[in-house]
Amino acid sequence: LIIHKARLAAGEHGSTDEIDAGSMAAAIELTGWFKHETRRVYSLLAESEIDRVIRQADDRLAAFVIAHGGRVAVRDVIAGVRSIADADAAAEALQRLVDAGRGRWIDKPPTEKGGRPARLFVLTVEAASAQPPQLAAKTGSADADAGRRAEPELVASEEYIEI
Repeated sequence: LIIHKARLAAGEHGSTDEIDAGSMAAAIELTGWFKHETRRVYSLLAESEIDRVIRQADDRLAAFVIAHGGRVAVRDVIAGVRSIADADAAAEALQRLVDAGRGRWIDKPPTEKGGRPARLFVLTVEAASAQPPQLAAKTGSADADAGRRAEPELVASEEYIEI
């Protein structure tokens, strides 16, 4: 109803008696976004200190990958992320993103000129921001789960990714 009234006030359509399909679709999408954000915030509030530190480090790494075109090699992470000092730590951090469903490894074959094959990490844009583990079911709480979920919009910066 609020979206319908806002559209009326903006002069988008003239009928005040019926809510049109466009207003309903916008309301359904907005409700999905609110549900997604509510789950995300409650999950953040429920995570442990260790989980928070790991998630923030993973978010910084994902932001670094986004800033470098969405794909990096282990050597790129070593050179560009100060908190990661060696190849093992870089590979482990990238693998943590893979395990969380936030990216995947691809093998890059040698070029025609030769060289060694390379392994690249490619960030999955839809999963660029970590979602903490789901909250345990609580008695007496409501779950307004629906089949459709709003798509998050990614905003990357040097320090974090905000959804």
